[in-house]
Amino acid sequence: MLRPCPALLNAAARLLARGAGQAHASAAAATQAPAVAAHSGHRRRATVAARAAAPAPASAAAAPSQQQQQHHQAAAPDGYETVVGIETHVQLQTRTKAFCGCPNRYGDPPNTNICPVCLGHPGALPVYGAEALRLGVLTGLALGARVAARSRFDRKQYFYADLPKGYQISQHEGPLCTGGSVVVDFPEERGAPRAAAAAAAAAGKDKAAAAAAGGKQAGAAAGAAAAAAASPLAPPLAPLRRAFGVTRAHLEEDAGKSVHGAAGGGQGGGALGSPSGAALTSSSSAPSSSASASTHVDFNRAGVPLLEIVSEPDMRSGRDAAAYAAELRRLVRALGVSDGDLSRGGMRCDVNVSVRPRAPPGQAELPFGTKVEVKNLNSFANIQRAVEFETARQTALLEGGRGSEIVQETRLWDEARGETVAMRRKEGLADYRYFPEPDLPEVLVGGALLAEARAALEATELPARRRDRYLALGLPRADALQLADDEDVARYFDACLAQGAGAKAAANWIMGDAQGWCKERKCSLGQSGLPPAALAELLRLIDGGTISGKIAKDALPELLAPGGPVSSGEDGAVRAFVEARGLVMVSDRAEVERMVDTVLAASPSQLAAYAAGKAKLAGYFTGLVMKASEGRVQPALMNEVLAQRLGAAVAAAAAAAAAAAE
Repeated sequence: MLRPCPALLNAAARLLARGAGQAHASAAAATQAPAVAAHSGHRRRATVAARAAAPAPASAAAAPSQQQQQHHQAAAPDGYETVVGIETHVQLQTRTKAFCGCPNRYGDPPNTNICPVCLGHPGALPVYGAEALRLGVLTGLALGARVAARSRFDRKQYFYADLPKGYQISQHEGPLCTGGSVVVDFPEERGAPRAAAAAAAAAGKDKAAAAAAGGKQAGAAAGAAAAAAASPLAPPLAPLRRAFGVTRAHLEEDAGKSVHGAAGGGQGGGALGSPSGAALTSSSSAPSSSASASTHVDFNRAGVPLLEIVSEPDMRSGRDAAAYAAELRRLVRALGVSDGDLSRGGMRCDVNVSVRPRAPPGQAELPFGTKVEVKNLNSFANIQRAVEFETARQTALLEGGRGSEIVQETRLWDEARGETVAMRRKEGLADYRYFPEPDLPEVLVGGALLAEARAALEATELPARRRDRYLALGLPRADALQLADDEDVARYFDACLAQGAGAKAAANWIMGDAQGWCKERKCSLGQSGLPPAALAELLRLIDGGTISGKIAKDALPELLAPGGPVSSGEDGAVRAFVEARGLVMVSDRAEVERMVDTVLAASPSQLAAYAAGKAKLAGYFTGLVMKASEGRVQPALMNEVLAQRLGAAVAAAAAAAAAAAE
């Protein structure tokens, strides 16, 4: 049940009392920020200097190649360059919250996993858990970051309805990790034709210009952009493996979740429409009897440990940004530090986008433009679309001489309209009034913790290493990327290989019919009734000629059903199923000869036409034999017998013709 929280109500009252004056001051401070600090990777000179002192990955430190520059030109209109950085908040999979003993568990009823500490009650003191620190260190090592032996927590002051303390415990001056990179493998079809890119940019520019002017005429532009996106892809224009730099990764706590309307679920996932919850509203007006007029707050998520990973502004397109975020999710899932579920808030990305004039060849890059932060991105496709829209919107303003209208602000992504919408002016560092957290000591990372994390990392196959292994098996690049994309699919595939299945055959069956079946039913391969051992046995039966691929495909839905006939995974279960269903291929020669003779005897006119020279009728007879056997006859044996019988018919017809001629 939702309960009024005095701390929350007092914080909301203070915020309302401050009124529009503070908001105006924050906006003014944001617009006066220097351009060089426009992106997440360049917030503080000390952070940048620390990263510069750290050893950088070769692929990240290398200067952009000519191919990279060509790709960047395709990401933004000629004369301009998109610059993207991402702040990713990863919810850590710990048993308890960051600073108290409340369960860190998704799906519980609202406001049941709370206590005075995570609600910010006076006198309640936080105690940081070692589990979140261990997961943060493990992630930092996987990123190739430098883990600080000493770091500290700070208070970040701001007032949100779902932040009961009125501040967030975070790390500002002393982050846990600095430096590192995220290695991304792109598919071969990475580049797009220059004409298609120009058409997409023009379409987006028209829509962005209409949005900037407050107009509604964006339908035609959206159609043009969709047509350009559907254009065939050209050969790659940039390296297929790139490393995007990471500035820092620091620990902090999550806020609660505001749920607008009568029903819904936050971290708890339960209904929030109870009358007792009506008092918890972020509206400044009196509570309305209409449930849709109030905003309810679920504090189950308040205090959940987060690891915020801040990238360098190394991305130059929406595709780069989406690929970076997807790879980061693969990484945290492989490590087991987070489920990375964007739909449930397990991973949330704030994308910072700016546009600047492109430097002439051979000259230094120009300073960053004014960044815009985009929130409410719940999928990788939306990350790409938001970057592309912001690129077009900001470019249209720059070309129209209205660059001053690009302000440092936070915008929301409107998925239905396919555009960003202004939310608020971005706060500056001074507005947050950071100072060291007085109730927590320094965070110390000792040698034992580092050794434990390194051992865990050594035992984990990271996504890039797994893709390399799949490529070494001879798999096409597209197959390797798709199999390694999902942790559950990759483990299933590896288990099939361990049972002796061929790499390409297993990949085809997993990526095709098996995953298609699972997608329709919204389940994973591990939840199906076809264990890896059973699929490996099925492939052996196909290779051995015991069963045909077509029959196996027809039987696959029954095999995949949970609790199905082979769900035990016992050796021989698939063979027993095939034999019990009468699906075994007909391999007895006498039986195949009988089938062929019956078919030919029932088709005398077609046989005579074949003997007279219509060789294409061989396919007709093949189809009749397959139909008679219900697809169970061995093709090689059938073709051999059929060829002999048809050859005999041709010889007999020739002999008869010769005799008639005499």
